[in-house]
Amino acid sequence: MSKSHVIGWDVALPTPAQFVEFFQQVVKKRITHKRVQGLLNENLALRDGDERYKESRRLLWDDLISPKEIMEQSKEIYPADVLEYLAKTLPDKNTLLWCLANNLFVIASPPKKKSFCEILEENERLIMSDIRLYCDSNIDLLFQDVTRPGWITLSQSMLPPSGEKTLQEQCGLLIQTQKEFLPNAADVLWAILTLKKIRGHRLLNGQSVRTATKIGSDKSVVIGPYSHDGLYIDVVPDDMENEVLGILASR
Repeated sequence: MSKSHVIGWDVALPTPAQFVEFFQQVVKKRITHKRVQGLLNENLALRDGDERYKESRRLLWDDLISPKEIMEQSKEIYPADVLEYLAKTLPDKNTLLWCLANNLFVIASPPKKKSFCEILEENERLIMSDIRLYCDSNIDLLFQDVTRPGWITLSQSMLPPSGEKTLQEQCGLLIQTQKEFLPNAADVLWAILTLKKIRGHRLLNGQSVRTATKIGSDKSVVIGPYSHDGLYIDVVPDDMENEVLGILASR
């Protein structure tokens, strides 16, 4: 398959080849009005932040996933104001270096607020267990658990000392670092599924991690493992201990 001239074009200096392919794809309805607007938004809004993205990419390489990459490989469309916000709030160099040293990846959140349940529904074919069956009257809590436009930083594997501990003991590990916190379920779900779509990397192979999202007073949403069959999601008691049940960290 030949390389597309349209994806990633510079709206200020389109080449003849880009014009030709662009109109061909419009005629064939491969590019919709919504996608055209997305391409314009993407190039206009990211222009000022382009150098920062380049510098961040040099530091993190594939461990940084930008909104541009998400738009190119999914149906998500980031409005211009959200792209501008993301360019301005990209983590600074010191934070990125800290993420690099501590094995965290950095990923853009969705273009609009999304609840845990919305992310579940959009990725239903990838989910191997329906957590909503376990929540009973607490199902509303999963609609209240959301991820918002911004940046998510997330460790790429279960923190080594966090297995065989209760939730309280695991949170104590994060207090010791004073720089990390336990992420909520919506952030973890979005980050893990988007990483798989964009990079092809499947985290939590043989591991499960607690999140900050509570179901009742004594249970938490657990995500993982993520096998070839799909991603498992469950609800477990906070005092449960298992060597493959740990936590991820965000900063």
